[in-house]
Amino acid sequence: MAHKVRAALPVVLVVDDEAGMQQYLRRALEVEYCAVETVSNGRDAINRVRRGPAPDLVFLDVEMPGLNGLDTLSELLRCRPELKIIMCSSHSDEDTIDRAQTLGAREYLAKPFRQVQLADALQRWLTL
Repeated sequence: MAHKVRAALPVVLVVDDEAGMQQYLRRALEVEYCAVETVSNGRDAINRVRRGPAPDLVFLDVEMPGLNGLDTLSELLRCRPELKIIMCSSHSDEDTIDRAQTLGAREYLAKPFRQVQLADALQRWLTL
C-alpha cells in the first residue's frame, strides 16, 4: 500500500510584542494549515531569519519597543531580500503604510483584522 507523502507545512513567523496577538495569530494561522513560530521583538526576528531556514511568510508588528517594525523590516530584507513580509499595526497612518511598502512589505493589515483577512493574505502570498 502506497503512502502519500505530505508536503511540509509553510512556516509563518509572527513578530509581535503582545502575547495576546501572538496567540490569536497562532490559532488563526494553524487553522489555515501553517506551522507558526513566534518572537516578541525585532532583534529576535532578525536572529531567527539569519539562523535559517527562512520562514515562508512573516507577520510583523510596526509598534514594538526597541527595534520597531519598520527598522526590523529593513534588516530582514537586507538579510533575505526574497522574504514575504506583511506588516500589521493598529496605527494605520498613510505615512507608515507608504514607508512600509517602500521598504518592501508585501502588504499592510490594520489591527484588529478578521480571520478572512488573514486567509486572503495567506492565499495571496503562500501556496497552501
